[in-house]
Amino acid sequence: VIIPLSALLEDLLLNHRRGQIGDPRAVSQAEYTLQRMLRDFHHDVPIEDMSPKKGNAMATDLDMSAVHSVMVKEIKHAVRNILSGHVARAMLVQIQFVQLQLARSIAAIDSLLGANQALISVLALVPSIACAYLFVRGIRGTIIALISESYQTTAMVHNELAAAFSELARLIFLADQTKPLDDATLGAVTILNARLIRRLQNEHARFRPAKLARLLRGLRDLVSQPPIGQTPRTASQFAHLLNHLLWDFDFLRLDHAYGAPPPLELLPLASPPDYS
Repeated sequence: VIIPLSALLEDLLLNHRRGQIGDPRAVSQAEYTLQRMLRDFHHDVPIEDMSPKKGNAMATDLDMSAVHSVMVKEIKHAVRNILSGHVARAMLVQIQFVQLQLARSIAAIDSLLGANQALISVLALVPSIACAYLFVRGIRGTIIALISESYQTTAMVHNELAAAFSELARLIFLADQTKPLDDATLGAVTILNARLIRRLQNEHARFRPAKLARLLRGLRDLVSQPPIGQTPRTASQFAHLLNHLLWDFDFLRLDHAYGAPPPLELLPLASPPDYS
């Protein structure tokens, strides 16, 4: 992560230090050399309709047409003109022209790389950031597993909690909504609720403290009984409290439960649920 990030910052803040393929002065030097060679060529080689002013102008514009015309004439007697003519000199001028084109090509490549250096650095950061993210997720999951004494992922825990909550809601929705819950249903709801609370307390590292506190308070309110002398809570009132919990905590929704919990056994708990 450090190397691509430092390269990105250096390119954005210190782009004048960015590495280049070619010498930034190569183009200007090649142009100057070619202009001198063309001026001398136009001055020394007899060319039709070539005045000193015209020769200097063509040299300034790096016009190679006069050199090409001389090469066409000299090539008719190439062997003889290599020794006595102007073929060798015209070839040297053309070699310098090729060098200029090569320097311009390298400069264009440098310019293209420079314009995309930031993008290349960002792309180089992507796999490093992905690896760092996966590493942090793995470390976080390991710490949570050690705290909660569970190897399951948070998504799996949420799904199991949703499955248990759906079983609790099923017991309440099957009851007569106009009457209080009978003793068997109320006992089953109380046991399931205690199991949910205990599981949430064991998995507290997977939840934000404020969110967990609200959920535990809502589950305790679900099975809290009214004071003596007041009418017991009806099944519809239980259902209203369930809907309120589902509205606040979407991971408890029924569509998140991929499997129901084991069949409920109405056996005494090893220790009474903690409703404090």
